[in-house]
Amino acid sequence: MGMSPDGSYLVFTSKRPVTAPAPGANPRDIHKVANLWRVDRVGSGWSKPVRLPDTVNMGKSIWKPSVAANGTLYFVSIDEKGAKLLYSSQYKNGAYQQAQPLPFSDGTTLDVDPEIAPDESFLVFVSAGRLPGDTLGHLFIVARQGDGWGPVVPIRYAGDDKPSYSTDDEPHLSPDRRTLYFSSDRAFPFDLPRTPEQAQEDFKRLDNWGWFGGYANIWYIPVEPYLNAARSAAKGPS
Repeated sequence: MGMSPDGSYLVFTSKRPVTAPAPGANPRDIHKVANLWRVDRVGSGWSKPVRLPDTVNMGKSIWKPSVAANGTLYFVSIDEKGAKLLYSSQYKNGAYQQAQPLPFSDGTTLDVDPEIAPDESFLVFVSAGRLPGDTLGHLFIVARQGDGWGPVVPIRYAGDDKPSYSTDDEPHLSPDRRTLYFSSDRAFPFDLPRTPEQAQEDFKRLDNWGWFGGYANIWYIPVEPYLNAARSAAKGPS
């Protein structure tokens, strides 16, 4: 789900049928695809969901929309070869333009979960296969460079290089864009052997926090140092 920065509408993924099924049709026989739909804020409620046009829904598996302040929509789509690419569709004169893949997402890596800054000055996303010898999904950031984008810069934080069952997922920016929230199953790194006192503290984490067991949990990190690195990379050598 992606909320517009002003809160006036949201875009979400749904497998609901595009057209009403025929009377008596078996729900299992209805061909469903993951498309993007939109609802607008109406008073204290929401409008009827409307499927976005084929300029956006150009495939059978589209998800994780993120909305810029000018209406431009960023999302993930799987192509015919199974590659996961990031796309954007500009919103002009009340219409979504034909979606285009982002230049740094060419299908050679698995790119998902884009999170665009409201002013489109930078983008955070998850990608697998960009780090040598590492097939897990990690966070990356890329800064605006003129009308295009600068180099993709990895976001590395303590513990994200440790063995993991899953990956980082679902990055979301705070309203002030200073904090990045995301889900990850990674835990704080620690060394073995553990003293009896340290082991007792580990058990307390299991009992009281629940996150220490390797499940996906919500984490947060400051955006500024990574954004500064991305902007420096976009400027190039001085």
